Amino acid sequence: MSSTRAACIPAPSIDGRRGPRGVAGVLAVAALFLLGDCNAEALDHYDYTGDLRGDLPIRMTLIDPRPGVPIQGSYFYTRHLQDIPLTGELTGPRSLVLVEHDDQGQARARFELEYAKRDPRGRLGGDDLGADVLVGQWVGADRAKGLPVYLGLASIATFDPAAGRYAVAGATDDGLVER
Repeated sequence: MSSTRAACIPAPSIDGRRGPRGVAGVLAVAALFLLGDCNAEALDHYDYTGDLRGDLPIRMTLIDPRPGVPIQGSYFYTRHLQDIPLTGELTGPRSLVLVEHDDQGQARARFELEYAKRDPRGRLGGDDLGADVLVGQWVGADRAKGLPVYLGLASIATFDPAAGRYAVAGATDDGLVER
């Protein structure tokens, strides 16, 4: 998957505004300019931290989540540190569905999420948070159980797919880093 975007311009948030707001936004933009190597083929990686059921800490990365572009990503439980692949799409102006896949690529669960206008946990102020908070549920393939999900945006980083996500740290193979 590839996107074309002007060099070093932060990706639009889900509501069309540019990038994250506040201190996080300033730091993210500053990091892009300091790290350099921005190019027109770079993809934005939205990194979230949060939990399932309120007590299962998870981390999630969504790659280039924009309208009309299939979403790819992964998540992991902080206890296990094993990436679980995700694919999905925006299903409405503020909603998305992400499908969790097993090792054989079969769907085994899904996240039904919405970009919250307000932070239900009160960690972030404001009435329109853009892409800062995702809330919803994780639903097993049997649809018998649904677990509440809360994810807060930790960072947005832009990477050249040819160089890899960890190139800034000197790694040449993302797969080796993520083992």
